[in-house]
Amino acid sequence: MRRNTILRYIYKKLIKPILTAHNDPQPVALGVFIGIFVGTTPSIGIQIPLAIIVAAIFRANKIVAAAMTWPANWFTAVPLYWFEQYVGAKILDLPPLHLDDIQRLVNEIDWKNFWELAGRNLFWPLIIGGVVVALVFAIPWYFLTLWVLSRRHGHIVRKVRAGLAERKLVLASKSPRRRKLVSEWGYEFEAAEPNVDEPPLEKFSPAKVARHHARHKARAAARNYPDAIVVSADTITVLKKKVIGKPADEADAERILRELSGTKHSIITAVCAIDTRTGRRIVEEDEAFVRMRPLTDGEIREYVKSGEAMGKAGAYAVQETGDKFIISIDGNLETVIGLPRSVFENVIYRLLMKPSRRNRATVAAAHNASPQI
Repeated sequence: MRRNTILRYIYKKLIKPILTAHNDPQPVALGVFIGIFVGTTPSIGIQIPLAIIVAAIFRANKIVAAAMTWPANWFTAVPLYWFEQYVGAKILDLPPLHLDDIQRLVNEIDWKNFWELAGRNLFWPLIIGGVVVALVFAIPWYFLTLWVLSRRHGHIVRKVRAGLAERKLVLASKSPRRRKLVSEWGYEFEAAEPNVDEPPLEKFSPAKVARHHARHKARAAARNYPDAIVVSADTITVLKKKVIGKPADEADAERILRELSGTKHSIITAVCAIDTRTGRRIVEEDEAFVRMRPLTDGEIREYVKSGEAMGKAGAYAVQETGDKFIISIDGNLETVIGLPRSVFENVIYRLLMKPSRRNRATVAAAHNASPQI
């Protein structure tokens, strides 16, 4: 069980962001750059925490940055640092340092001159050479990552558009912002409004709640379309593992905004796609973190009276005037809005791919089964 949990965590934090980064490859590419740069520079022993800190500052993918510090491992570090010292010595026009020179410095034990000689002949060339070599090494990887992810984006979009050219796409959502996003991406679709309840499901994790609600909406709409690709989404706000849904009335909206004021909370959007011809179903979710500044009672009342808070998870909308409350967003902005393009296209792409033998054997059961968490 523990091993499966670790593998799921690695997939969610490392592999999945790369597979779904084609819509916004910058955080992953920047994470690759930071990881290789920090791992190549002579920051012995602190590469991983340093990479995570730098990635957090520049809003890069922290897990990718930590994973890409591999040049600092024991197999590459010694020859790499020696080469960097050689490059730095060439830049500073100093004679290259040999092992005999280091042995001589150690044997002399002349501490007055030791640090001066070591700094001039060893440490400064190592630092300067390390930065130069790290840049030369990391920059191509940055652009290579952008290119690879962009190529994958093009491949997925071509497959999705080709598949949908012969099928009807149904967007099972009442949300005008989701309909606008899908239209802006150039997809033709029919809008459906599934009438379903969204129970709180308090005993389940927030991600499972979002997945269940998205799946429930898709299944409700799928009954009316015997041969279509039905896509639905559900967005929830999470504060300290507590799911915060849509406000019931203005008083509830004010309560929610007071609760979120001055906090860092997360937004989870789950997307479900169903092929009603075969019964196959794919569900994925994405998470973004929002830091909100402290709000005054006057700001909260004014915002709620504008009507914008109603019908929104968390009682605010960053795509409208609610962005004035936000300090920063760590993650995909479209996830906060309610439909990340990367997940939307990825679930359809996976749905249109030829199912495995195991999936083909369970298609009928999946189509007729009751909704599950």
